[in-house]
Amino acid sequence: MTHRTISRVATGLVIAFALVLSLGFFSLTSVEAAAPTASIHVTTASSLPTAVAGKIKSIDAASGTFVVERALSQGDATVTTDGSTRYIISRGFGDLKVGKYVAVYGTTDDGTTTKAQVIVNGRY
Repeated sequence: MTHRTISRVATGLVIAFALVLSLGFFSLTSVEAAAPTASIHVTTASSLPTAVAGKIKSIDAASGTFVVERALSQGDATVTTDGSTRYIISRGFGDLKVGKYVAVYGTTDDGTTTKAQVIVNGRY
């Protein structure tokens, strides 16, 4: 992969992430500080917001899942979709192709499987 391609993908991902944030797909985790002890209490949901970006390695149309080969040797991530998944720059799951770059925004429970809320299908 050339530096120019990486730059284009990174720029596209930044734009897509800004779009997702502006549409309000995620809410921030609340943090509260207790007054007397100055300790911090972090409230988290069971599913944490996550973003996955990389090249599609394989697709399982029957189960609505695909595997993304993440950049920078972060390992593979499995992405699951359902009827509530939104697609940007594509019409739906059928437009996803092995070898294309995608950015996925959703939630994860275990860090390796992401339930997609928004999928941005890249041109490269």
